[in-house]
Amino acid sequence: MTTFVTPILDFWHIDLEKDGSNVFFAGGWSKFLEFQGITEGEALLIRYQGNMIFTIEVFGFTGCRRNLRNQGSRFQQTKNSEETNSFQKTEQSEEENSSKSNEQSEEADSSQSTEQSEEANSSQNTEQSSEANSSQNAEPTSKEGQSQKEAHISSRKRKRCEEKSMPKSSTNPLNKRMTTGCEYEIGSQSWLRKRLNTYALECFLPLPGSFCKEVGFQKNCEITLKSSERNRSWNVDGVVYRRGTEWKLSNVWKIFCQDHVLKEGDVCTFNVVNSTLWRVGIQCC
Repeated sequence: MTTFVTPILDFWHIDLEKDGSNVFFAGGWSKFLEFQGITEGEALLIRYQGNMIFTIEVFGFTGCRRNLRNQGSRFQQTKNSEETNSFQKTEQSEEENSSKSNEQSEEADSSQSTEQSEEANSSQNTEQSSEANSSQNAEPTSKEGQSQKEAHISSRKRKRCEEKSMPKSSTNPLNKRMTTGCEYEIGSQSWLRKRLNTYALECFLPLPGSFCKEVGFQKNCEITLKSSERNRSWNVDGVVYRRGTEWKLSNVWKIFCQDHVLKEGDVCTFNVVNSTLWRVGIQCC
């Protein structure tokens, strides 16, 4: 019998079985996984502390550690649900008995008052709807034309700003591709332009696989980021996830964001010098 200790000091007793040279967690393990909602693809960090005691941490699909539930909440929820169900059944039976006696007397009184109120309301609603329709049709159309003109001007300004921040390249324009929140070009001067969201600032920076493969980032490595705003560099971890289907910048990437005070909506342009050296330009929103 082993004891698992969660980060919130919750204790679980789980059987340990041996089959030849292999050791398995058996009785109680499946209940632990089900209660904590642990699914396939999540990562478990299990440390042996001695005396058949293990500590466990669970990391979700984003790579961040997630909180675990306390066993006490399970027993408390069961007790509360039983009390609630019994109380609701008692209330429902009392309401059914009283409602039957009141329904017959209320139907006669409500029918008379309903007829009178419906006649008065219908006449008022007809007058109000006709006034509202006439006032809406009378609004000047100049406001719509002005708003469309302002939207067109703002979109043109935004497009000019994006073109100025785009790095110059002599490559074939057919190598230029776009994905959600990301634009890149592959060639003799490959670059990638990405708008940051909350996930990219707090956890990892996802990168398109086709871009990473073309610039030589095909396995886990260390990538040096050089900032055009500060005279220093940051060595971040380039990680390939899910058997070569996801590419991310992790660990020191979060420190890079903090040092540059980046926020959601800012745009980073990565100019690839070689597979492990990228120059970064920042455009604040």
